[in-house]
Parts: sequence; structure tokens; C-alpha cells
Amino acid sequence: MKNEAYLVPNPVSPCMPVKIDSELCIGCYRCADQCRVDVMVRNSPREGGFSRCEVSCPAGEDIRWTTYYIEKGHFTDAWQNIRRENPFPGICGRVCFHPCEEKCARIDLDTGVATNALERAAFDFADHHLVPQPQKRPPTGKKVAVIGGGPAGLTCAYFLALLGHAVTIFEAQSVAGGIPRLHIPEFRLPVAVVDQEISEVKNLGVEIRLNTRVDAVSFTRLKTEYDACFIATGAQVSQKLNVPGENLPGVMSALEFLHSVRLGQNITVGQKVAVIGGGNVATDSARLARRLGAAEVILICLESRDIMPAYPTEIAAAESEGVAILPGWGVRNIKGCDTVTGIELKSCTAVYNKEGRFDPVYDETSIQTIEVDTVISAIGQTADLSFVEAVARTGSRINTDPDTLATPLPGIFAGGDVGSPIRSIVQAIASGKRAAISIDLYLQGGDPRLLKDTGRGAVSMSSYLSDGTISPQNHVPDEPATACYRSDTRAEPELIPLDDRIISHREVNRGLTRNQAIAEAARCFHCNQYNSPLILYPDECWFCGTCVEECPVPGAIRMDHPLNQKIGWKRKETGELFRIGMKNPPPPNIRPPVG
Repeated sequence: MKNEAYLVPNPVSPCMPVKIDSELCIGCYRCADQCRVDVMVRNSPREGGFSRCEVSCPAGEDIRWTTYYIEKGHFTDAWQNIRRENPFPGICGRVCFHPCEEKCARIDLDTGVATNALERAAFDFADHHLVPQPQKRPPTGKKVAVIGGGPAGLTCAYFLALLGHAVTIFEAQSVAGGIPRLHIPEFRLPVAVVDQEISEVKNLGVEIRLNTRVDAVSFTRLKTEYDACFIATGAQVSQKLNVPGENLPGVMSALEFLHSVRLGQNITVGQKVAVIGGGNVATDSARLARRLGAAEVILICLESRDIMPAYPTEIAAAESEGVAILPGWGVRNIKGCDTVTGIELKSCTAVYNKEGRFDPVYDETSIQTIEVDTVISAIGQTADLSFVEAVARTGSRINTDPDTLATPLPGIFAGGDVGSPIRSIVQAIASGKRAAISIDLYLQGGDPRLLKDTGRGAVSMSSYLSDGTISPQNHVPDEPATACYRSDTRAEPELIPLDDRIISHREVNRGLTRNQAIAEAARCFHCNQYNSPLILYPDECWFCGTCVEECPVPGAIRMDHPLNQKIGWKRKETGELFRIGMKNPPPPNIRPPVG
């Protein structure tokens, strides 16, 4: 078809061939940068715009800035950026369940950005000794007691100290750190990492009193001696199997097992070990038993393999280290006389009822017996709330306002595992930060509606310290960050050789190298920092389709052809479409499509 005539657009129905869905558009400007006739241009920063990963991060980290700094090779700046909202990037970079990665916009193109590995890289490669202490507010003269030195308690204490309050942590154990320090094995989380990050809390002037268990009497005294109190004792009590033989020698709880090994105590296991449970505590226990010399380890759980609560990566790691998984079975009894000799199992036909509640159903006619000499129970934990008044308790948790974390007791707040059915380290950190803001408002006479009006999502401590708000702020770098748009799988950290794992307690995951981290950070799209591009010159569009091809998000850009802009011809070599009236078509688009 010939192209002699120019097209005259219909003034009543102007040509608008490119349509951008603002809900899907991530504002990466790939389309505008690659437009061959500059039909589209960049737009202004998006007010309140946050990337999908940041919205799903319980701790409210500014992930886009972290990747921006790492891409530039500025790991110390990246580490400091994380610590504005989360004081424990070294811990979270190793054991966080990273819900942020599941929402990454890059998944539509190839694979999501390894934000969890980048968080660890920021900690690993930062120059910690050259970074000054965070700026603290002037002393307020207020004292706060924190009961429990786990992630929630340490986070709350850290931010309360920044806010100018005097904080004392009361920890029942001989070391602070809670689950990360006492119950996560060395091969997943080195003690040195936990202790270093706890030292950052101490350096702010927080006092930690170890071997100090709070009972009902001492709790009453704390309420009078301190202006406020935060309860974060965690879930440190193992649940019982409640089956015959549970008290035989050779049967132990997973928490007891992990705790003893973590503190360097001499613990032995037999050659055949059964671990009961399907969560991360169970997989940790099974992998640790292999390192302590067990020749055969069987992990027995009620759930089917596809709904086991343990992280898929942890299940795969356990299996690679020789742990056998036996899903769909529950414990009927533990056999033995002076010691364990075996375990009798019954088939589990359903774990949850129609309402989604835990209510296992068994087939008592389908049983099997396995010979074992050690049983480790990892079926769950609960909290010890015996020191708290009954009015503040709801079942196995403390009754708290979901927005402010305040309890029915004046000046008493609670968070972490004792205040939420969702139990994870990053969730505990998030609740500790929210509690710090809530306690500061309480002590300074602020309005608690600040927390109620902004919902129950992640709060921003940097915003609260700077201007008294708690919503995260969308700030953009002076130079727009670039990103890799070609199809490219993400960097995977190296693991120590399989043969070396079960003969030592060395950390299995070596993390990304410096160069790997920089390259991985460059894959980030820096979503939603800017509004969708402006289409300034729609009549100049050539219908070449480059913008649609280059967009990394399917469906974000749609190309329509109005009646007055019908397609006139197609280039055979590339498949590009052009409209009637085009006099000087562009050269062939030889770039491979990336979206």
C-alpha cells in the first residue's frame, strides 16, 4: 500500500492510539525512554506512590532506596537506609520470610528482585565502624520498661531510645535476642550477627538486665517504677503432644533442643531421630540433628507436602541434607520403656475444618510404626502470660488495641508473639516500632488517633522523627535510577558444598558477592516513584508498537486504532504496524522485545 497522503486527524475524535493503565503502570518510563519519536515524556513524582514490595514489607523499609544505593556500590548508605525503619538488617537479611519478593513487579518479566539477599548484602558489606550513632532526641525524663529482649522488645527499645526515653529491658534468659539468638541454628543465623546488632541497641544507652524473669510481683512493681511498659515476652513455651510416652527419656521439645545447642551445651541425639512438626522450627531441628550425628532423620507432619508451613527453601534444604519428609501423619503414641524405641503414627485425613481452623481429623484404622531412638517435638509454641492480670489476657495472647497496641491496663502495651497470631521475626519488628510510636504519644500527651487514622499497615519511624507523621514518604533520587529491562534471572547466593554442611555448623548460605549484589540491585524497576508518562504528541505516533513491546508489565500499555487512524500496512521483517498517511516511516526496530 502506498503512503502518499498525510492523515488529517478528526478534531472531534483526536488520535490517542496509546492508552496507559495508571493502575498497572509502575512508572519506570521504559516506554518514554524507548519511544522512537518522543510521543511520551516523563512525568512528575507520584504523591504517596510506593512500590509493591514496600507496601508488602511489614517493617515498612524503603526498599527502592536500598537498591538504589547498592546499585551505586554504596553499601554503607544502604545499611543506614534500612536501619531507619528496621534496626536488624543482618538478622532479617538471613531469616526473613520476605513477603516483599512475592509482589515484585519484575516477576511479570522474568523473576523477582532478590531484595532479601540485598538486605543481607547491605549489612555484610557496610563499613559499620565509620558510621556515627543515629541522632537521638533530647532526654524526656521518662522511663520505659520492656519485658522481653527478643526482636519486638529490642526494636521498641531501640526506637524509644532514639525518641529520648530511658529504656530498660528485662530478659529472663542469660542472653538477649529471643528466637534469633536462642532458637535459630548457627548454620542459618550466626551468633556473631545477632550479637553485633544487639550491641547497636546497647550503644544507644538501652540497659539490658539478663537473667531477670518478671513475675506477677515484679510486674506490679514495674508498673509503679516506670512511666510505661511494653510486654514482648514472645512464645517461649512448647506445646505438648499429649500422647502416651511423651515423658520418656529421649523425647524433647524443639525449643529445648535448639536452645541448648545454641548456648553451647552438650546435647546428644540417637542414630534414628523423628522430628514432629511441619514448620521452620521442625526443619531447623531436623537439620541440626543431622549435624549432631544422626544417621537417619524423619520429619513427620500432619500437613500434606504442599501446605507445610515451613518455607519451601527450608524444606528443600532439609531434604538435600538427608532429612526424609513424611507428610500426612500424626502421633498416636511413643513406644518404649526406659527410653524411646519407636513411634506409632496415625493417618491424618484433614488438618483444617471448613472455617479454616486447625482441627485435624485422623483415620485410626490406618497406622504405622517407625523405629526411632530420639523424638523432637516441634508442634508449636505458646506464651507464658501468668504474670499479667486476667483482664489483659485473651486466650493465649494479650488483649491489645490493634492500632495502638495498648492493653486494658493504663500505660501497658504489648506486641510481638504475645499480641498477634502472626508469628515471624519481621512482624515482631514491625510491632515493636509501632509500639514505640504509641508509647511516645502516650508519654508526650500526643493523640493516639494518629495511629488509628492511618490504618494498621507499616508505620514510618523516619517520618515520625522528622515531622510527627507516621506514613512513609515517597522521595526520589536526584538522578532517576536505571534498571535492567532485558529478560534476566536473579542472582542466587552460593551455598557451601553439600558434603561440608552436615559435618559443621558453618553458615550454609554465603550470600551474594559485592558484584552480584550491585548487578541484582540494577534489576529493580524502582516502581511507582513517578506518575505514568505523559502522552504529549499523540498525533505523531507511528503505531510501531515499541512501547508495548518494551513495557515490562503486561497490559499496562494498550494500543488502540481509532476509525480515523486505521492500520495501513505492516513491515514483514519485524511485524511493525503503521497507519495510513505515514510519509516517512522509521527504520526497522531491531531491538529484541523485553516485555
